[in-house]
Amino acid sequence: MNYNIKRLSILMGLNILASVVFAFFGENSYFISFMNSLFLIGLLYIVIGAFLFVVQGGFFNGIIFSMKNFLKLDRLGAYVAQFDDTDLKKTGYPSQKSYSLTLPFFAAGILCCLVSLIGVL
Repeated sequence: MNYNIKRLSILMGLNILASVVFAFFGENSYFISFMNSLFLIGLLYIVIGAFLFVVQGGFFNGIIFSMKNFLKLDRLGAYVAQFDDTDLKKTGYPSQKSYSLTLPFFAAGILCCLVSLIGVL
């Protein structure tokens, strides 16, 4: 858990630093530009965290497994042979990947979005 807090603090620091830099180039007042950039970067972190969560859950494993088997075929008769149960036991189903940055990205994104929404009120 200590690693997640360390990564979360690094992501939050990068987010605040980027928001400060982007706020200088904003068309509105500095505070509004800062809150807008904080929200947008936080939203980007939420999207990255959601993508990592979907990949980590194994959503694309079936598609990757099917494409690997389909691309291995070199003639038409082999396509029918791939549905044999013994062949599937040899190849196996791809394993799920685990990412350690999923939770820090989600948490940093949600924190930044909440801070920007509360700060505008």
